[in-house]
Amino acid sequence: MKKLVIILAALLFSSCTMFVSQNLNGIIRDTQGFSLERIRVRDKAINLKSILSGDKDMFVEFGADSTFIAEYSGNMHRMTVESVAFTSTRGAVGAFKLTELPGAYPIETGFMGRRNDSLCQFVKEQVIISVKPQKAAGMEAAQKLAGELAKHIGTSGLDPEIYRTLPTSNRIADSEYYFMGSRSFKLRFPANLADDLAIPVAREGWSANYDPGDGAVTLFKIRFPSPAIAKDALNAYLKKHGDRPVITPRESLQYYTIIEKDRKETYIADYADWLYFMANCPPEGKSRQFMEFILRGGR
Repeated sequence: MKKLVIILAALLFSSCTMFVSQNLNGIIRDTQGFSLERIRVRDKAINLKSILSGDKDMFVEFGADSTFIAEYSGNMHRMTVESVAFTSTRGAVGAFKLTELPGAYPIETGFMGRRNDSLCQFVKEQVIISVKPQKAAGMEAAQKLAGELAKHIGTSGLDPEIYRTLPTSNRIADSEYYFMGSRSFKLRFPANLADDLAIPVAREGWSANYDPGDGAVTLFKIRFPSPAIAKDALNAYLKKHGDRPVITPRESLQYYTIIEKDRKETYIADYADWLYFMANCPPEGKSRQFMEFILRGGR
């Protein structure tokens, strides 16, 4: 575990120098029916202090890099536009899905959009844009401006579907989850599990609930910076839970089975830079078969 802590410190240090500045200049400009009055703020996203400030920490965890805050006018309304650029499309989409806009309903803008009585917001490619009119009566104009700004963002062709890496067989609908660090992981799962699975040093991860036929289970699929770090995470988990019986891997299927105190089973395996994990499974049941199906490449 000490080795993982050292790796975490190195990753945190390197992340401070790895921000990739996104080109927001081509997005934040005059557009059909609206004029750019001024750019009020141009800064790193970590200094976000505006209409999205409540989401700052989560955005930074998902790779937020830089932000523009600009003032627009048009259609007899004035509006504030905030653009946050991320280092990846998956980070932008993941942050958008994980954060909420109270009372919002979906709109067809960008990859996905939403709107409530005071704010219009969408994500496209590596950017999340929010448009806030000075008066509530300007919401229709705000949505129109959002649509025009979305046209300024070119399409790379990258798939915005962030759950594609998860197996689809036996998956329970709407149970999918994506995380890029401890903060987003702990929104849904216990803090001690984040430590057990070395989430602080993981690059990203997915989870979903499945029903293989003997009750619902949660599968975690976690990606680490390298195979060596994934192996360290597995070994640290086994060492921490070393007071329980462990069935070691067979030659054909490299996963460990941990027999819990209530006789249920936990499965854990590493493959390349991935860690697979399922806990609280009925003993020697269909959940074990499902884990083996996944490790054989089943979808």
